Amino acid sequence: MNDPRYLQQPYNTITWIDDGEAGANRYPVAAGNSVALFDKNEKRFFIKSVDISGMPMPLREFKYEEVVRQQESQPIASNYITKSELDDFQVSVLTKVDEMMQKYFNNTNNNKKNNNKGE
Repeated sequence: MNDPRYLQQPYNTITWIDDGEAGANRYPVAAGNSVALFDKNEKRFFIKSVDISGMPMPLREFKYEEVVRQQESQPIASNYITKSELDDFQVSVLTKVDEMMQKYFNNTNNNKKNNNKGE
C-alpha cells in the first residue's frame, strides 16, 4: 500500500489536554494512529487509538508518579559462600548420600540372606 493517505508520519511531540477524559475523548486521531495525551491538571495521561477503518478503540487511562529509587544496600558478606565452601558442601552431601546408599544396600542384602536361610 503506497497510497500516501495511509502512510503514517511519525512525530515526537507531547500533546497536552486541559480537561481530562472529556478532552481526551474530543481529541481527533487519524485512522490507524495512536496518540498519548497528557493531562495538564492531574498526574495522568491517556492513550487514544483509532483502528485503520477509523473506529476508535477504548480510551486507556494511566496514572503516573515520580519513581524514587532507593539506594541498594551492599550485600552482607555472611549471606554468601565462596566457591571453595560450596565445593566442600557438595562433597559432604555426596559423602552422606553415598553412606546412606551403602547402608540401604547392606540392609537389603542382609534381609535377602536371612530370608534365604529360613527356606
